[in-house]
Amino acid sequence: MRTRRPIPALLGLTAGLGLIATTTAADPTSGEALERGKRIYEQTCVACHGADGKGIVPGAPDLNKKNSGLSKPRPVLVEHVLEGFRSEGSPMAMPAGGGNPDLTEEEARAVVEYMLQRFGG
Repeated sequence: MRTRRPIPALLGLTAGLGLIATTTAADPTSGEALERGKRIYEQTCVACHGADGKGIVPGAPDLNKKNSGLSKPRPVLVEHVLEGFRSEGSPMAMPAGGGNPDLTEEEARAVVEYMLQRFGG
């Protein structure tokens, strides 16, 4: 007679559910992530980039233009948000985290996705 081992099966199921939950939570295009990106943009980015994305301070690009900084690959955009970036010919650089030292990589991904959805670049 074969004895069932419920513990390994339960552990496997739990790990699988955890993976599904993590994948879903990390999806930067989900409605919740986009809403979070919008909040981060409004709290951190709007002072320089403006509510309309056209740029308020010298050097802040118009995010609505086809060849704006948003035309770069997502990983590059996230890196620029996290580490800061100076556009070619810009008199000043965007500070790391948009000036928010507590900005996480997940938040940077969310705000990048929001900007891509909102402004398109």
